Amino acid sequence: MHLSHCIFWLILPATVPVADPLTAKLPAHPVAAVAGPAIRQSTPSAFSEQTFQRFVSMYEKGIAEKLYLQLDKPYYSAGENIWFKGYLVNAVTLAPMRQSRYIYVELIDRNNTVQQRVKIRADEHGFHNCLKLPPETPRGQYTLRAYTQWMRNSGEAFFYNRILTIGNPIDNAVSATIRYTTEENGQCTAEIVFTDSEKKPIANQKLTYLIALDGKTKRYSAQTTQRGKLLVGFPIPQQDMASNSLTVTIDDPNMPYEKQFIIPAFSQDYSVDFFPEGGHLLPLGMQTVAFKAIGTNGLSVEVNGQIVDGEGTPVTTFNTIHKGMGRLSFVPQSGKRYFAETLDSAGLAKRFELPPVSPSGCTLAVTERNGLLLCQATATPDIDPAKLGLVVHVKGQVIAVDPLASFPSVWSVGKQSLPPGIAHFSIVDQGTGHPVAERLYFIHETSSPQAAFATNSNQYGAREKVTLTIHLKDTTGQSSGSFAVAVTDRHAVQQNPDDGDIRSNLLLTSDLKGYIEEPGYYFYDRTLQKDHKLDLLMLTHGWTRFNISDLLKGRLPEAKFPVEESQTVSGEVLGMFGGAPKSTTVTICSLKDSYVEELPLGNTNKFLFPNCDFADSTTLLLQSKRAKGGTTGLELKIDPETFPDANAGIPLPKIGENPTDSTFIPLEYLDQLKEQYYAEGGIRIINLSNVTVTAQRKHMFNGQYVERVIGQEILNHFKGASRLSEAMSYLRVSNVYDEITGEHTTVPNRSGAGAIECFVVDGRKINAGMFNNIPPNRVEAMGYLEPGEAGKYGSEARNGAIVVRLKEGYTLNNIFDTPTLATVTVTPLGYKKPEAFYAPKYETSAAKADNKPDLRTTVYWDPCVKPDRNGKISLTFYTADKATVYDVILEGITDNGSICRATTTIDRTR
Repeated sequence: MHLSHCIFWLILPATVPVADPLTAKLPAHPVAAVAGPAIRQSTPSAFSEQTFQRFVSMYEKGIAEKLYLQLDKPYYSAGENIWFKGYLVNAVTLAPMRQSRYIYVELIDRNNTVQQRVKIRADEHGFHNCLKLPPETPRGQYTLRAYTQWMRNSGEAFFYNRILTIGNPIDNAVSATIRYTTEENGQCTAEIVFTDSEKKPIANQKLTYLIALDGKTKRYSAQTTQRGKLLVGFPIPQQDMASNSLTVTIDDPNMPYEKQFIIPAFSQDYSVDFFPEGGHLLPLGMQTVAFKAIGTNGLSVEVNGQIVDGEGTPVTTFNTIHKGMGRLSFVPQSGKRYFAETLDSAGLAKRFELPPVSPSGCTLAVTERNGLLLCQATATPDIDPAKLGLVVHVKGQVIAVDPLASFPSVWSVGKQSLPPGIAHFSIVDQGTGHPVAERLYFIHETSSPQAAFATNSNQYGAREKVTLTIHLKDTTGQSSGSFAVAVTDRHAVQQNPDDGDIRSNLLLTSDLKGYIEEPGYYFYDRTLQKDHKLDLLMLTHGWTRFNISDLLKGRLPEAKFPVEESQTVSGEVLGMFGGAPKSTTVTICSLKDSYVEELPLGNTNKFLFPNCDFADSTTLLLQSKRAKGGTTGLELKIDPETFPDANAGIPLPKIGENPTDSTFIPLEYLDQLKEQYYAEGGIRIINLSNVTVTAQRKHMFNGQYVERVIGQEILNHFKGASRLSEAMSYLRVSNVYDEITGEHTTVPNRSGAGAIECFVVDGRKINAGMFNNIPPNRVEAMGYLEPGEAGKYGSEARNGAIVVRLKEGYTLNNIFDTPTLATVTVTPLGYKKPEAFYAPKYETSAAKADNKPDLRTTVYWDPCVKPDRNGKISLTFYTADKATVYDVILEGITDNGSICRATTTIDRTR
């Protein structure tokens, strides 16, 4: 049967307005959504009508969102910015979504610690900004994660996740390399070699190290050898865990150093899982079985082997084809057991039992022939086809619903008529909705927008103006949408298409749980062989974005997290002994600007301020009062912000793999970034252990080098109504008390700098109004950061920053003198103010002759590209100094949900 002979629906077609996709009206009847005049109508069955209504009910509860981040390049160095553009789309149609006004972007380390979290507010060009990497960022692998509050309802598995490598050629005062060796007695030795910035051994250096194994930690003291070596012995871990680590600390104030080394996966074990096509192994003739082999670190393992029956008789042989995946075919016999005897590349032999041969069941096979997908359902004789039905959807977009009439049942559908993405074929029980057979099949996009590039010259020299023109059109003539363009230096930035891009994310990985190795491989230079490998991925994964059984049963989960259309502050007012007082009023105001709002609560004690609009580091003051103005006996409770658990999910390297910066990042890139950092005024980190210091010494303060510090001797002079801003003057004149040395020193005034606009308390930025009101008697110490050191705090720190360390027991939420519990201050996560990518303009002869080297690795970044009504994009920028080839990457989404990715090169070798 051709699928044109069954009820064929396309819910939420591209013609649905995208301005309000969460509430977009669906067709009143399935016939209204039929895809094209060639489809022959049939009378909808009760099963078809009910299935349709179940999907409608899911959409009415709110359509899921997908989020993809386009980055300016694939890896970074400490001291750089991670520039990104966020594409928030309808998970069904991929059309741009405009309901959620904020996205969250996080940088998570291997220890599942969120190193940075920013909140980005959408503007007319969508979501775009950057993460600033401090110069002291430890080298290693991190996970970049992004999501909306609404996406939390689908689960963290469907957030945007990307593993990023960050190098650090700047912080090289102490460098260390590590090598692990194992012994036959179950012990391991880690050999660490320490060198200074001149690559000389750091000899006889006292240090401490902490070993974390199998959930237990031990600390030791040691000293390097004359050759700068440290040997650490420990038992091989019982389990390969991400938390297994070796942390080395040097406490020398002239050589502060701390480094956490990953303890690799020692186990050579692996497992092989087998996946009969359709879900069950049945005695129904020749059947395809896919398999996947993975190691204990979650990465693929290559194996070969044979299938034998319970008597040891060989049945067939097999081997992996791609990333631990492969397929085999044989005829299962009823009542028999089957086993796989495998051998990996290291010679480790193992034996696995295949799923049992079921005496009863249904299977579903999908093959492609001449542009048609052929779907065949077969079943054992006891299965009644009248009780079953076929349901087909792509990304949640219903394609077909058809009751079965007999076995075998065969359908065909033209691939060209299907939207791109993962097609989910299910044979379900009409009464219970339970799937009895399932199959995934991937549909590639065949009508993506095309881009034609042109430049004003075939070749460029240093600091020359480039005019880049892009003509963009899709098959419908549509060109409006959201786009971004990155131009990078190929010598330093080497693009790896296997890593994935907007196509592999929105069409593939965003609908599957788990780690997919090299997803981009399936999307460039496509061949029949690659498509077969992609089908292996479909055979070894199940549909996971929503549960088809629960959906057909009408069991739809309630959304715990609403769409975040605005920033909110909520809580409750409590009375004496925790009761709920009546007729109270809550007032909210910002200490930074003139924002004030008053909310009478009436008969409730709950409150919600729905339209707060505040940037990051904004402190809000809230106060509750009774109807007559009193606050006695009232307590104000603010609902805390919640964030999803951090899970980096970075696979462990195997023993023998000792990844360094250059394993993932070309040395040319690290060298160029180091040179650029210093050329732009970055502070060199120098080993002071053997240097005589004649200039004023900087001090370590809250993990950073500060220019000047004042402590208790001065701060104690400021009591009562004094403001901390009054003590700040002591950081700018002579007679500053140094809390570290205990001496008074003469410090020249700062010169040539404007007013300080950046204030940081215990690592958090605050506004000047809040800083001015901090009681000095609650401050332990205060220091001044030079602009180079303060750069990580953003543009507000262009003139440096004042850093404050509070006394023990105090935080930003309790340092202010509040008359009662009815007054509280909070500093919630606000949106990060927009930042613009800086690129020099060499419009004059003087600018071109400037001796300052231009070593940009990202030559140009524009996240706000907008074609005109004819699809034309015009961009201009200037080349950098190094002769190389530039890679140009355009990505984006049209307003009707078509994915765009196009590349070209620019010759900068003259």
